[in-house]
Amino acid sequence: MKKKRKIIVIISIIVLVILIISFIAMRVTNVGIFGSNSRNANGGAINPEDIKKGVTIAGVTGKLEELDTSDATATPEDILAGKTAYVKGQKITGTATRPLNVETSYTTDSITIKVNSDDLGDNITYEYFINGESKEKTQNKEYTTGITLENKNPYVPSGFTHTEGTVDTGYVIKDTSLGNEFVWIPVKSGIYQVSIQATDSSGIVIAKSDEINLGISELTRTLKETGQEYANWYEEEGSISDKKSIAYFKQSVAENAGFYMGRYEMGMPGQKSGDEPVLDFTNDARNIKGVPVCVAQVMPWTNIDYDVAKENIESMYNGEVQSAMLNSYARTTTFNWIGGTEGNYQDTFWYERYSIKGSCYLINCLYQEIHYNNMYNYFQNYTSGFMITDAGSSSGRILLTTGAKLLDNTVSREIGFCANNIYDLGGNAGEWSTEMLKSDNSHRISGWSFEDGSAWRGVDNNSSPYRSGLTGDIGTSSRPILYK
Repeated sequence: MKKKRKIIVIISIIVLVILIISFIAMRVTNVGIFGSNSRNANGGAINPEDIKKGVTIAGVTGKLEELDTSDATATPEDILAGKTAYVKGQKITGTATRPLNVETSYTTDSITIKVNSDDLGDNITYEYFINGESKEKTQNKEYTTGITLENKNPYVPSGFTHTEGTVDTGYVIKDTSLGNEFVWIPVKSGIYQVSIQATDSSGIVIAKSDEINLGISELTRTLKETGQEYANWYEEEGSISDKKSIAYFKQSVAENAGFYMGRYEMGMPGQKSGDEPVLDFTNDARNIKGVPVCVAQVMPWTNIDYDVAKENIESMYNGEVQSAMLNSYARTTTFNWIGGTEGNYQDTFWYERYSIKGSCYLINCLYQEIHYNNMYNYFQNYTSGFMITDAGSSSGRILLTTGAKLLDNTVSREIGFCANNIYDLGGNAGEWSTEMLKSDNSHRISGWSFEDGSAWRGVDNNSSPYRSGLTGDIGTSSRPILYK
């Protein structure tokens, strides 16, 4: 028995030696026991490119150089949505979206949004948002939705107080320190934030547009009475970041549903209601820098050039609210608003000043009520509050102080000169506007001057003899507007 066991041990040792020798041979010759090439777990040949460099498996030495991602700094937000990458040895999936190019257009009752991007692939769903609310999911690249513009109550700036009138009749505010007066012009409006996002067929959001802020209002350059838009004139709207620009003014009106119109034509610096007027009408005395006033019973600041008048008006207020020169949107929108009040539009803007007969009195002038038939003779002898031309003529032309009215005793009401608490929009002095004539870039002078004879026939109509230029004269003034 012992001899048998010894034989078994010897045989086992011989088999083990043979196996060891065979294994060593495989390592050296890269040949298996059965003479085949080294294989991976799936039966395929082991490739050096699949083994880390410096490591040998079954006689195959690896060539794969491991990428060190330990210093990578990318985050999911840095990688396009749906794409993957390795950072610090970890696989991450991107969430970043591509920019979506969007075009918008609008009217006062609808907004249209259009996608201009063409490189997103097939089966893309576009989701349209208005003011953060999802309105539509569709594969269409264009979407239109209806909107409703609304009125708001007037805001009263710091340092001002409401003195008289309603939104319908002319809501008047007054600077408690300087006395300047302005009238609220209501404008239906609304602010709309518009955006789009695009989703692929797997439900991943792959593109988004920036949020577009649309300020929409009923500001207009088209006169309701005639349907006329002023094609011969243009304005430089400027940047919305410039508070003095028309672009900023339009956005302000959209946000606040209105603006303030100067109640009167501008007066010279430091003048207060009832002060002895400045009667030096020379260019040297009047074409100067200074802060205008907008008060009653002062002489209009005339004989001032466009550039000087514009800079002066802009200096009136530049804090919580901004003052600016009259522009076409402010003027025409105001005309349309007044035109909606029965009786005021015709009397104020198409009034033939010199056809008024003996039943009329001039009131709210600097000194006293004057019977209209005696007006010219009176002014010939008492000119301290008025500027007169054509001396000696029975139809002498008279520049009135701001805030003057006519009282017609025949109909027992005030007519002409004032409507909805705003004075002299149609005349007395012509008023510089920011509009420019396309043919020569000269600036529009709105309304008739007292020098023009029928000086209140100044409705916005190109058939009327509007003037333009850059240099002022004794019949050219201006008027401020005010907005946040």
